[in-house]
Amino acid sequence: MRTKKFLCLTIAAITVCGGVIFSRPACKAGAETAPAVVLDGVQLTFDVPPQIINDRVMLPFRAIAEAMGAGVYWDADSQKIIMYSSDKYIEMVVGNPVMKYGDYRNDDSGQTIYDTVNEYKMDSPPVIVNERTLIPLRAISEALEAQVEWDGSTMTVTIVSSPTYKTVFPLSVGIDQNGFWKGIRALDYIEMFNYKAMLIPKDVYTIPDAVIQTKINDILSKFSYDAQTTDRAVASGDIVNINYHDIFDGVKHTGGDIDGGMNMFVGGTDSALDSLIGHIPGETVNVEITYPDDYEEVSDRGKTVLFVIVINYIRERKNPELTDDFVAEKLSSSYGWTTVEEMKEGIHHDIQRSNITEYIQQHLTEATTVRSVPDQLFEHLENSMMYTYQLNARFSEKTLEEYISANDGVESVDELKAVKYDEIMETARYDLIVQAVAEDAGISVSQADTADYFAEQTSIDAYSAYEKFFGAPFMKQAVLYKKVINYIADNAVLS
Repeated sequence: MRTKKFLCLTIAAITVCGGVIFSRPACKAGAETAPAVVLDGVQLTFDVPPQIINDRVMLPFRAIAEAMGAGVYWDADSQKIIMYSSDKYIEMVVGNPVMKYGDYRNDDSGQTIYDTVNEYKMDSPPVIVNERTLIPLRAISEALEAQVEWDGSTMTVTIVSSPTYKTVFPLSVGIDQNGFWKGIRALDYIEMFNYKAMLIPKDVYTIPDAVIQTKINDILSKFSYDAQTTDRAVASGDIVNINYHDIFDGVKHTGGDIDGGMNMFVGGTDSALDSLIGHIPGETVNVEITYPDDYEEVSDRGKTVLFVIVINYIRERKNPELTDDFVAEKLSSSYGWTTVEEMKEGIHHDIQRSNITEYIQQHLTEATTVRSVPDQLFEHLENSMMYTYQLNARFSEKTLEEYISANDGVESVDELKAVKYDEIMETARYDLIVQAVAEDAGISVSQADTADYFAEQTSIDAYSAYEKFFGAPFMKQAVLYKKVINYIADNAVLS
């Protein structure tokens, strides 16, 4: 009885004060071979493979949503998933088999109007597997009016998008097939600067050893392991492995003497565990606790219990030793390094390059005079901003006015646009400068450049799926901007 009470108090302290997270076991797939998924003739790949659960094909929700051109929202607190595609929406909650779906539209003021709300009970509700939320493929595809076929002999799902398919937002409107703003020659709007010799301050490209070491430690932490420390005293915040028994009313209770000991957090609300601070593993610590006058069991109030605690060891996470062998074995495939020296040089180069490109992006508008901004460019950026606000309001289950009031402290769309005017204008100037450099230096982007870039940045190895959602012009513009910044960085002068 005394042991149980002690354990309950201690476990509560571990859970609340120690921040320990208990994970649920993942659902077991119904087949050893992961199903293949072909969308509009393109086979998709995922970082977490599709699985069959309750005879239903389950896919990572964000990957399949993006592949089908849907906008995605994930609320971690409520574990709610919302997907938007064209004029269709789907709403699900992890563990809940009821899916809501239907048609939606935005009225002239930007408010989301749900014209229909349908409910569909799925055989398999959304689940979390390996830190990814998996959703039933057939339920999603049918709600989006896509054609779905399952070939059990080849374990292949074939999806054909709806003929009325269109993207959530015309991201490529106003951008030509080369990634440039339509009808805009950026060189006509700026006074060109010497982008081939941009001066980079020393404090930008100088990387302290401490910064490199922090990155090394971060990488090593991914390979950390549990170690049993016995050569130092227990401190607040430690997790200690103990065995114990207690003596109450002259009776010994041995429930805490178990094989392997018990891992307990020190520094929480349990005074018995706090008494271990300053003691060395291997020591036995006697702790007397007197039950308070308001203790839940009236008969025990004012009585004393003796806990006899043996400290076995302190459990610590330790990083592996950094050696050439470790680098070659664990890091070569991901980073290309084979020695510690190569690792340090690679980290130095990457951080330095990142600092330089970030500096260039932040100081381009300072180094260049923009004479004016085309109205069509400003309007496009303003509309893009409003689209983002509409999505965020929808995801927050607020009206647009409610959202901008809570988020920006303004009461109307017109007031929001006025507050954001300078920010939009700064973005427009930046876009003009980057395009002007591309025009002057003859920088262009091929479809292969774009496909390679997005393949590196995403989990789906299918350019066409992203092209369908974003549009080729928008994707090319993103890659064009990156190439321009890299070009300026390649030609920069380190002061």
